Amino acid sequence: MNNGKFVEKDILIIGAGMAGCVSAMSLHRDFNIALVEKVTDTDCYLAETLIASGKRIFNELNLRDWLLTERCQQTYRLSDGSVSYWGANAPVYTDALRNPEGENWILNKTDFLDELRNHTERFSAPLLKGTVHTLDYAHGYWNVAIKLNDETIQWYKAKFIIDASGRSAVAARKIGIKRIIEDKLICISAVVNNPTANQLCKNFSDENGWWFVCPLNSAKLQLSYYTDADLIHKNLTGKAEQFRAFIHANRTFNERIGNVDPDSFQFLGTKAANTARLEQFCGNGWCAVGDAAMCFDPLSSQGSFKAMATAMQLTALLKEVNFITTEKKQHEVVFQELFREQMEKIWSHYKNHQAYYYQIEKQSSNVFWKRRSLG
Repeated sequence: MNNGKFVEKDILIIGAGMAGCVSAMSLHRDFNIALVEKVTDTDCYLAETLIASGKRIFNELNLRDWLLTERCQQTYRLSDGSVSYWGANAPVYTDALRNPEGENWILNKTDFLDELRNHTERFSAPLLKGTVHTLDYAHGYWNVAIKLNDETIQWYKAKFIIDASGRSAVAARKIGIKRIIEDKLICISAVVNNPTANQLCKNFSDENGWWFVCPLNSAKLQLSYYTDADLIHKNLTGKAEQFRAFIHANRTFNERIGNVDPDSFQFLGTKAANTARLEQFCGNGWCAVGDAAMCFDPLSSQGSFKAMATAMQLTALLKEVNFITTEKKQHEVVFQELFREQMEKIWSHYKNHQAYYYQIEKQSSNVFWKRRSLG
């Protein structure tokens, strides 16, 4: 039991990724908040696509000038477009000319998030570096113990918790909310020299999964292979030599991308990429956003945007149905109903979208594709 002093907050945001930072920037003028950043980041990606619609959210948060600062501009670049071989051998090209919102962005995810956290801390909310040790809800308040990087414990008392901790869903799991995992999709990634001058993102399928290849700059590519964990040898997921040999022997990859220089190979590792969701998205005194609430198949290219969009929808609802600073607890029931409805609509739309795109691909005789077939 805590014998020390509590730091009191209206809202404690667990996780300082896209969803957490956007939540903090949107809420800090209306509520007394704090933002908790986990100690380590195991994300193996260097690059991630942010669809052009994300610009609307940045503009709504008045981040246009920040995005144009020299430091921030070093963490992203505008995409030249993409080419997809999906459901047919003929390539399908997309570019900004066909998108009224302009270019997609290619983020250096780690560096971009570092800059976003720094900006959030300077202008929106204190950033507490640590992990959730314990949390307990009683009499309308959360008592939360945060273990700091120096192993000391800081106690917080909060009226509301936002779980924005990504796939780990730290707060929801500690509360006891079940996570429903729908498939076994994983992603194995590496960085290689670009064998061509082509700067388009590419995605294409093979018999056991699909590839996404993204230019980091004019000289380097990040390549990612998506398959089910039980369909490949476990050595591929953890050994650079095995994955390099797999790429070299993959006929589809070499047809679409070209021969990769073996001396340029940088193995990034393997991470979960499955579709998953919480059995419930909110409850008394808490809710979840971003990947903590639901994880999308990377084929959708919606991960970062979904994190931002669910955070913005949440914060708009918290301001509209304010049960936190008004002490009108009956409003929390209204909030939960509306938030649950919003999130279920997002999930339903995603599932329809996912099913549609997997049915386009004509490889249903193979196990990976059979698992995703409506038949």
